[in-house]
Amino acid sequence: MNNTDYTEVLNQLRTIQNNLSTESALSTEDIFRNVALLEGCLMTHSFTQEQQQEVIDLFTEYLHQYQQHFTDYTAALEKEFTEHTISTGEIDFEFLKKSIWYYRFDDLIKEEVRLSGMNTESNPLFIGSGPFPLTAILYHIHAGCQVTCIEKEAEYAETSKQLLAALGMHDTITVLTGLGEEFVDNAYTHVTIGLQALPKNLIFKQVQKQIPSGIKIICRTKSGFGDIFYSGESETTLVDAHFDVLTRVQDRDMTIVPIISQTK
Repeated sequence: MNNTDYTEVLNQLRTIQNNLSTESALSTEDIFRNVALLEGCLMTHSFTQEQQQEVIDLFTEYLHQYQQHFTDYTAALEKEFTEHTISTGEIDFEFLKKSIWYYRFDDLIKEEVRLSGMNTESNPLFIGSGPFPLTAILYHIHAGCQVTCIEKEAEYAETSKQLLAALGMHDTITVLTGLGEEFVDNAYTHVTIGLQALPKNLIFKQVQKQIPSGIKIICRTKSGFGDIFYSGESETTLVDAHFDVLTRVQDRDMTIVPIISQTK
């Protein structure tokens, strides 16, 4: 982005930053409107690496506050999207583009499938699938495999089952209620650990304990503007401690990137 355009965008971002960091109580509508504006600014402009870092630094002081706003916003959006999908029996992929949560998400899945060698014979486990198991759906679409999900919230797991039934995918994607740090099945060819699946250290230890040597582990970590939106531990350090790293994807234009590793 040239300097003139960047100055204009930066001023817009400063206004959003001021609105979201105010000590006055914001209505849910105001919070969601400002988060949507923030996402729009970041997704519709091309930033140099230096510009991107300046924007990230701009939001650093009140990072926890922004991340909570974003979590509330995406939860509401995901709920709306889930209800819409259940009622129509179809996934509206254009709707997904409303949020940075799913920005280039299809690209992320394709990269994970390619780098991990996932195919029709694979039997991946996804830990932390939430109410809308989009990762599992896209694994099935792009790799043609059956997928098992573990979700710790019983309400989310039940919603997922309703959604999969509406899509006619209940025979290809299984959703289990349970904790990622307590699963005991080892019959998986791949294990993917969601970005917001916590606690990471205990989940990694359980994967290390249960899964045989040489099985591909996909761990997601934040990248680029993901630093503004996602909290959490340093996945990189934990992955190094528990698994043999094969590939680290580096792409600052994505908010989430995978680390491909395997069990020792």
